[in-house]
Amino acid sequence: MKIQIIRLAVADTLRENAKYMIDEIKRMEEKKYNIILMSGDNERTARAIAKELGISNVLADALPATKAQKIKWLQHQGRKVAMVGDGINDAPALTQADIGIAMGSGTDIAMSAGNVILIKSDLNHVVSVLKIGEYSLKKIKQNLAMSFAYNAITISIAAGLLYGFTHSLILTPTLAALGWIVSDSAVFGNSLLVRKFYSKN
Repeated sequence: MKIQIIRLAVADTLRENAKYMIDEIKRMEEKKYNIILMSGDNERTARAIAKELGISNVLADALPATKAQKIKWLQHQGRKVAMVGDGINDAPALTQADIGIAMGSGTDIAMSAGNVILIKSDLNHVVSVLKIGEYSLKKIKQNLAMSFAYNAITISIAAGLLYGFTHSLILTPTLAALGWIVSDSAVFGNSLLVRKFYSKN
């Protein structure tokens, strides 16, 4: 009697646009993002998927706690971590990550653990989230710089520090109101550019 052994390999299929998402993140800025595939699949299967996606860092046979611990370890290295997931097993890691991105088609637990929920479950939107986040941070820094410059100038005028040079420049209520309007308008207008950037991405 002959015994025939059949080997079965079971793995999750790749989401649509997964390869495109990875390539786009790599193109955003070289070496800025360190991409890691964390999977509950065995080592062989996980590495096969990673090779298909072009990812070199792989954590296979990862339990929910293992994923969260990996993220915590990365954070201790001084890194900011964004985690993309959709399953119950991803919930602890989504919570631990600095930015948890949950897929809208995923489990309720995963969505409640995420900071950002992609309603359409399109991986292209992961790239948009990263780009919009970077652009928003850039605008916040610009707004802080403008506000600091405005306060430095107006406080100097109000304190009379410039009067010794001009013998005329003082901060009148009219000038203070005008400066306040100009400052707020500049910050408001600069912030609106985020909406314009969002519509393009």
